[in-house]
Amino acid sequence: MYLSLTLLFATVLVFGGTGAYQKAMQKNLQKMQDAQDKSALQEAANGFERIANNSPDEWLPLYYTAYSYIHISQMEQELAAKDEALDKALTYIRKASEIAPQESEIVALEGYQVMMKLAADPANRGQTLSPKAMQLFGKATGMNPENPRAAYLMAEMEYGTAQFFGSGTEKACALANKSVALFENEAQDGIEPHWGRENAVRIVEECSSDK
Repeated sequence: MYLSLTLLFATVLVFGGTGAYQKAMQKNLQKMQDAQDKSALQEAANGFERIANNSPDEWLPLYYTAYSYIHISQMEQELAAKDEALDKALTYIRKASEIAPQESEIVALEGYQVMMKLAADPANRGQTLSPKAMQLFGKATGMNPENPRAAYLMAEMEYGTAQFFGSGTEKACALANKSVALFENEAQDGIEPHWGRENAVRIVEECSSDK
């Protein structure tokens, strides 16, 4: 699910119309799916930031800028580099939240950022960041119970925690099944977030093999 982006529509005039904005976002989102390396992801982040600058009332370009940096962090080897990318992601998440403070997707993405921060150094961060991530996923679910990413990410967190401690995965598996059902009801087109289904299905399959 790595992303990539190219420079499009460099002026405010180009983004002045809703149709032009939608078209630019759709083209960039399509290109994002083809990214295979950190350079392409950085290009994505830069491009979405340009769209955001030209569309100051839209939260989605900031959301995808943050999403790009979260995935850049996963390609970094050093902890400092991972943290730098994740800190950048949080900056854009907060900017998106200023535009749409009641948007469940933004809250779920913040939880994802925290989860990746934890994953970068679980021994030292698990105790403090695990509750924070779960609180954000719970908040996102409360804001929109139909948000499949909130349920999937909570399942991912629960499953990883259960594996780490050698405890039961029943709760994680129930959440994963719930998220897959929610994904089935979600439109898979347009520029709204609809990522995560493949990973949710993976958890469900892992749950089946655990039995």
